[in-house]
Amino acid sequence: MRKSLINKHFVIIANAALGKGLSGSDRIFIEISKRLSSTFDISVCVWEEGFQMCQRQNLTGVRYEKWFLYNLKNLPFLFCYFLRIFSGIYYAIKFSNKGYKQEDCFFYSASDFWQDFIPFIILKIRFPKSKFISSFYLEAPNPLIGFRREYENKIQIPKIKDFLYYFAQFLPKQLIPKISDYIFVTSEPDKSYFISRGFDAEKVLVIMGGVDFSKYNSLKTKIEKKYDAVFYGRFHPQKGVLELIDIWSILIKKLPDAKLVMIGDGPLTDIVREKIHSLKLEKNILLKGHLDDSIEKYELFAQSKVVVHPAVYDSGGMASAEVMFLGIPGVSFDLEALKTYYPKGMLKSKCFDLKGFSDNIFKLLTEKDFYQKTSTQAKECVLENFDWDKKCEFIIKTIL
Repeated sequence: MRKSLINKHFVIIANAALGKGLSGSDRIFIEISKRLSSTFDISVCVWEEGFQMCQRQNLTGVRYEKWFLYNLKNLPFLFCYFLRIFSGIYYAIKFSNKGYKQEDCFFYSASDFWQDFIPFIILKIRFPKSKFISSFYLEAPNPLIGFRREYENKIQIPKIKDFLYYFAQFLPKQLIPKISDYIFVTSEPDKSYFISRGFDAEKVLVIMGGVDFSKYNSLKTKIEKKYDAVFYGRFHPQKGVLELIDIWSILIKKLPDAKLVMIGDGPLTDIVREKIHSLKLEKNILLKGHLDDSIEKYELFAQSKVVVHPAVYDSGGMASAEVMFLGIPGVSFDLEALKTYYPKGMLKSKCFDLKGFSDNIFKLLTEKDFYQKTSTQAKECVLENFDWDKKCEFIIKTIL
């Protein structure tokens, strides 16, 4: 068994990891694992698809506890969802702490989904003297309102998955303050919620996310700007991708040749493609699909002038920081979480004023001095707030 520097065992439960892309919680547990593996003995508990995700992200130097259910991802979503919960229960009951004393073990639930949280509870019962770290990165919206209608003040007919998401989070939300020694959140508003529930403020850690600065080393010093803006994220109602197309249709009335490149995929991919076609924006909006952490992705970032973050419901969103590190300013809606998440370098538009969002993009693209000032602020913001190494030092200092 590999000996850690301080003889501690850090166990990450990531049984909910799913899909080709990385969610914020996936990125956080993977980047934390990479850095803590030099200090802790790390065990990562994942199922088939989560293991493949970790391999794509080159997560080495850890021990994998493979909670495998082969070919599970080809089954219907709900069946896959609940079977992973049962699988997690089974493996949590069997779990061995590899000979470590309970006092030397830390258990971290990478999400509040039941696939992670139910095994987390079982491990809490089995190893009560260990330290337990919960994560709570995004509060589920009211299913009668949803993501996109949060600002429209309209009732919608909810889908089954909307109800499942909302009510499945109810149990973790109630229990997290009761069974956790520490809580990881992604923004200050989430921290305030747990403090209001009586949790120790010093034990609620605002993680936010980070940027791996080393991945930019292979970029050329000078890269031609080909795109006026870039979007990087999931094609999901929460991320405002449909609103972004409307925003771009407003912008091209002033800048007819303005080009937007969109990196990512998700449940709205086909709808996004159809909307671009219906508005005749094929020459103005380029869809690149999902891209792993390849040189192509970082070149597309560097080829862009502005990063757009049109989320209509969010607790942060670290993806834009990867672009802003290159001195590329951003534009977002003035969501509560983003006030502290991106305090500078990202222009905040009045919530959910599409024309105002478009005007902010136009301002950056046409006012050179203002662009340069905001560009400098964008890079400063990332360097000050999104350094993974500093975050992990902060985590170690806090939990030990």
